[in-house]
Amino acid sequence: DLAFHRLTEVKGLDRLTKLKKLFLNSNKISKIENLDNLKELDLLELGDNRIRVRSLLTCFISLFSP
Repeated sequence: DLAFHRLTEVKGLDRLTKLKKLFLNSNKISKIENLDNLKELDLLELGDNRIRVRSLLTCFISLFSP
């Protein structure tokens, strides 16, 4: 659970390939990336951040593409 930590970016999570839940809500994240390897991710909480729609769509496309 990385919620409420005032994070501004997400790094180093690409190695956690077995991660199933990721809570990043209530931070200061503006761009979400490098989550392509999290193929087992079932839950991604991003509420109350500064993420732009384009960044979010790019993240989702990389997560769900074969």
